[in-house]
Amino acid sequence: MLDSLYIKNVALIKELNIEFDKGFTVFTGETGAGKSIIIDSIGMLLGKNVSKDMIRSGEEDASVSGIISDIDDEKKLFLNGLGVTPDSENIIYIQKDISKSTRSSTRLNSRPIPSSLQKEIAPVFINIHGQNEGQELFKSKNQINILDSFVDRSDLFKKYSELYKEMREIEKLLADLKEDDSEKLRRADMLRFQAEDIKSAKLRAGESNELEESKKRLLANEKIRKYSSLAYRAIYNNEKGMSATDMLSKAASAIDFLTSYFPSLQGCDEKLNGIISELTDIAERVKETMPEYEDDPTAMLDRIEARLDRIEKLKRKYGADEESIIAYLKSITDELESMENSAVLIEEYTAKVATIQKEAFAVAQKIHALRVERAKDISVKICDVLNFLDMPKVKFEIAVHNTGTLTHTGCDEVEFMISPNPGEPLLPMEKIASGGELSRIMLAVKSVLAEKDRVPTLIFDEIDTGISGKTSRKIGIKLKELSKHAQIICITHSAQIASLADTHFKISKTEINGRTETTLKNLSLDERVDEVARILGGIEITETQRRTALELIKGAQ
Repeated sequence: MLDSLYIKNVALIKELNIEFDKGFTVFTGETGAGKSIIIDSIGMLLGKNVSKDMIRSGEEDASVSGIISDIDDEKKLFLNGLGVTPDSENIIYIQKDISKSTRSSTRLNSRPIPSSLQKEIAPVFINIHGQNEGQELFKSKNQINILDSFVDRSDLFKKYSELYKEMREIEKLLADLKEDDSEKLRRADMLRFQAEDIKSAKLRAGESNELEESKKRLLANEKIRKYSSLAYRAIYNNEKGMSATDMLSKAASAIDFLTSYFPSLQGCDEKLNGIISELTDIAERVKETMPEYEDDPTAMLDRIEARLDRIEKLKRKYGADEESIIAYLKSITDELESMENSAVLIEEYTAKVATIQKEAFAVAQKIHALRVERAKDISVKICDVLNFLDMPKVKFEIAVHNTGTLTHTGCDEVEFMISPNPGEPLLPMEKIASGGELSRIMLAVKSVLAEKDRVPTLIFDEIDTGISGKTSRKIGIKLKELSKHAQIICITHSAQIASLADTHFKISKTEINGRTETTLKNLSLDERVDEVARILGGIEITETQRRTALELIKGAQ
């Protein structure tokens, strides 16, 4: 329940702290005293859009905070699912701050939260019902949700929701596969051309680097031939004289002879033989660098240039290097394969959708049967309440139409139908209900819904609009009954309703230090008598009006 409400610098309210109790609470006061400001302030707690114009004139910021207490286990589980935990006293504290210079902010139990989380949490604990809310409540698109709250089969709704979600996901895949055929054919032709263009080149990773090295060597062919030959002859095979290895071999033989006379030369011949072995290896490696061709390398250079040119063209079209081009070839090959397999996939997905649709229809039909059954029962109960609320000839019916088309709610359209007067046909309620009738129908639905709805605080804003006398009294009685299941707060201009309250607040405008302020008073019995008498009418309150007011209050008790 809403335990308390603190308002600061909102419109005419400078500072106001309201302590609420269980049961039935009413707010009364002269027109313009500030009743709507209290409703707007509670709306701020629910996450409704806030205008900076609501900040009290002359102030820079405003705030509204509320304490919600007595949170049951079901609501705790809901909060835990959103990462919110009530404090040790089993309460949550919500505060909304608005400022002229900065963005508005919301805190829950002193922790900043986004407005999206606020909008998700607060309405589970508090609902506001007024003329505008009633019109929203009874729009056709919302009526199916009202009916479903009476259908005690969450397992069926969960099963249908899962099937519908899966069906829609596969249908999307199907739609993607069945995109415009001509466009697909054009793309397939383009991909085949690109794939053949790349495949025919027979690229190798790193090929262009290898070709550049070959090109570099060919351009220096004569010098390479000259110096490799010079090095080879000098080291190993000199036709015009002794090479380095020949001379070292002779030196090694000479040292081998001298060793027997000079022990200090022991091992020198072996070292020379080691050097000869290394020089021989170097000579072989140098020999490998000698060009294998004797003719002018121009023809080979032309072939390399042509190959490099082709690779460069492929790079401009398909990737920065050979690796990228090869990767692109794989991706378009996969896409072509997917396109070629799309017919098979379309057939597979179509069959799967048909299977899921059949199962979803079966579940939807079960939900439809339950809706029809509950609609009859609820219609009778709502008619009973409307009869009590002085609509004795009313006909009310919840129509459930099986459309044969699956939507996120099943295959049904639900519409509240009403005939307020004898002889008139049943028509959609949103088209024919007047303000007074809408208020009573809303109250009738809330009365029937009360035990299922489980919203702990219901606020009714001027539900008596367009109603007076005996009917107002009956509305008050019904609100009193509702307060057995939920905390009821009502803004009213009706003496018949106000006299039935457990707690009665009077809202007034007062001039303080030259400024108009909204003030609030929790009325005693004598003060209630005076206020109810004032509402009953007359320029001056008479003793007759006081006696009538007292009778109304005592009658409620």
